[in-house]
Amino acid sequence: MNTRPRYDHTHQSHVHGRFDRIIVNTAPNSKETNTIEGFIELILTSNDKYFCWTPYTAQSKDSLSESFLDLGSGQTVPSEASPIDGSTYTNYDDYRICLSLETEVYSFRRYHTLLGSPYIIVQAKEDKYSYPPLYFVDGNTKNFFLLVDELVEVTRSPTDRNLYFINDLSDPLTRSMVVSGIYEKDSYMQTAAHVAGGTFMQMGHYLAGKLPKRGQKSDKVEYVKIDPNKTVYSSLGSFELIGEEELPEIPRVEKQPDIQMQEWNMFFDEYGRILDILHVKERIFYGGVSDDVRPEAWKFLLGLYPWTSTLTERESILLRKREEYFIVKNQWLSITPEQEDNFAKYRSRKHKIDKDVVRTDRFIEQYKEKDGYYLTLLREILITYCFFNWDIGYAQGMNDLLSPILLVMEVEADAFWCFKGSMARSGKNFHKDQISLHAQFTKLANLLNFVDPGLYSYLESIDALNMFFVYRWLLILFKREFEPNDVKRIWEAIWSDFIHPDFHLFIVLGILVKQSETIISNQFLFDDLLKYMNEMSTKFEVEDCIADGVDIYRKFERMVELSDIEFDVFNTSM
Repeated sequence: MNTRPRYDHTHQSHVHGRFDRIIVNTAPNSKETNTIEGFIELILTSNDKYFCWTPYTAQSKDSLSESFLDLGSGQTVPSEASPIDGSTYTNYDDYRICLSLETEVYSFRRYHTLLGSPYIIVQAKEDKYSYPPLYFVDGNTKNFFLLVDELVEVTRSPTDRNLYFINDLSDPLTRSMVVSGIYEKDSYMQTAAHVAGGTFMQMGHYLAGKLPKRGQKSDKVEYVKIDPNKTVYSSLGSFELIGEEELPEIPRVEKQPDIQMQEWNMFFDEYGRILDILHVKERIFYGGVSDDVRPEAWKFLLGLYPWTSTLTERESILLRKREEYFIVKNQWLSITPEQEDNFAKYRSRKHKIDKDVVRTDRFIEQYKEKDGYYLTLLREILITYCFFNWDIGYAQGMNDLLSPILLVMEVEADAFWCFKGSMARSGKNFHKDQISLHAQFTKLANLLNFVDPGLYSYLESIDALNMFFVYRWLLILFKREFEPNDVKRIWEAIWSDFIHPDFHLFIVLGILVKQSETIISNQFLFDDLLKYMNEMSTKFEVEDCIADGVDIYRKFERMVELSDIEFDVFNTSM
């Protein structure tokens, strides 16, 4: 049973977590009970992370991390696990388990019993060997998994809620999250990724010619448009599809000048109420706003100010909300160290925020200083939001959404409430079930089937209709796909809701349609497509993407009108 780390003694280590009174039965297949009591340690080194169980009789009650420095000094370390066969050993040191969480542990399974102690079973990657049960006499298996989750990627099985996979990247959505640089270690994110695989509807395709089978590339794939006179039978109903050549010419959208302060002031009446809300939204959509207007405009776009409010009402709202913010913030500032020691969920969330904040937009001048003003505010606002909305708490990607808002607002409380407005729009993307993201993936597939059936069919042929390759685009609303100033511009267009509440999906469609021939001619498989899309980051021209989105929306709208059919392509329950 002895498996010790192949470990370089020059690396320092520390104990990330320790659990005492952990019992193992050394003869589980025997009628006799032979138990050994020991302790579990999760040990973090400069080059690896380890799960270790050590008998008290082998190592007394000292931390195993103290002996790590000795393991590299010529001592022979077995490289294989020795299965327990029911025999009794006198050398308790033989029962020590020490496995790399990064490379050797495949899974943990947790068991609860009505009368006995909960226990876990560790399964190694090599030969899927399972170690004997480790009984937690004092309970605490939940805290054990929280600490493991802080060290490595933990994936909770969607079919067995007590099974946790370690560093499992087998499904497409998880790979998309990793490649995109957004891989939230909360178990619900991985659960959603596993559940999503294979759940999307399979629709009929219209691509002429031989298509590659799953996981293979064909010798040749021709990009052929469907017959515009063809009757289409789909989940949308049957109808005569109108071809592109029958559509009236739609003029290309041109960007208008951004809104300067002088024009902005003219939008209001003598009481400070906006005279024509729709016109303001239209101007924001087509032109954007200047830097000096942006802090005020975003307060409307993100719901801090009602569109119908007067100046007096807005002044009152701002004063009240700034006071309310610090009430919420003081809830976590007042937590004592002893409280925090007994508040595992808070510690876990704060740890994740601390880890993500220091790598947020460090190329931007305001965020370059590690302990600087803006990174400090970013951290404090995210922790405060955890307390404001404990159900969502924090998930990786929320730091991306807050960063531009903080730089625009500069005032901490104002940034918080605008971030709250942003989360009101896209916060469902971070829910445990991720139903919102899955619904958006399905909407995209439905729309693509309608506006570019050739690309739709190709994606179907390579099992990419799940649309996971645009995961990052939807989760954080193109935040990493554009330069910082362009992110502000595209967010303003989306937040205006002038074209459609789901306009961001038409932006995605515009990009995909423009890349359609490249995708098909190169015969990309899923991983190729994922890599290609992520390599396009910051290469998109923001005004072109907005204009393409408008073109796609108008094309879709006209095709539906001329086809004389009634259906809601956004209905994901089809």
